[in-house]
Amino acid sequence: MKIIKESKRLDKEKILIFISFWSSYVPNGKSFAFIKNKVPLECGYICYYLPKEVLVPNVDLTKKRFNLFISKVLKDLMLLKKIKNRRFRIYGQSLGGLFAMIISDKIDIDKAFLICPGDNLAESFWNGIVTRKLRVAMQKHGVSLEKLKKQWKKISPDFYFKDKSKKTNFYIILSKNDKVIPYKNGRGLINLLKKKRIKFEVNKSGLSHELSLFNHGVLSKESLKFLVE
Repeated sequence: MKIIKESKRLDKEKILIFISFWSSYVPNGKSFAFIKNKVPLECGYICYYLPKEVLVPNVDLTKKRFNLFISKVLKDLMLLKKIKNRRFRIYGQSLGGLFAMIISDKIDIDKAFLICPGDNLAESFWNGIVTRKLRVAMQKHGVSLEKLKKQWKKISPDFYFKDKSKKTNFYIILSKNDKVIPYKNGRGLINLLKKKRIKFEVNKSGLSHELSLFNHGVLSKESLKFLVE
């Protein structure tokens, strides 16, 4: 699996990390074209694009690729931190939000802006409409939701929020009409943050999953304002 990334101004103290939705990469980088061009000059940024191959019918291979992606991001950030002290802020769209939450628990992240995230990977995957074909393929090989929860436990957000992410300030956009990552799982995440007494702010959208990503991410100034200030 090839991990695509692009970066700029990595000599800055404040670094914004953008993690895309699933299967988002295009060669000219349009997924983050608007938002990355609005990043203030006093901040650096790294954009990571989640390829289609990160999520496949093979349960173990998906787990391996998730861990590979997480390790890659952490390695990049730790190398930057070795050079000089950094202030990391992270932005995750949809499935990218899952990675943002796990990474926030493994390295110091000041702020995290998440659009349409969920609390449990297996449930979100199993009940989402975009991943329906993958779910059917898994079922043919005897995979049930309960089995998937066990196998994907350590790559699911609700396994975390135990360490460094307790100090992260989260801003979350939830879609009430989400059919990709069900709203139920978004609410589950909010309840988890409350239980852990983690600082967060939530904004609810009446738009679909896709339009919420576009309206509250690409077109909105609220994400950059939150991350930069």
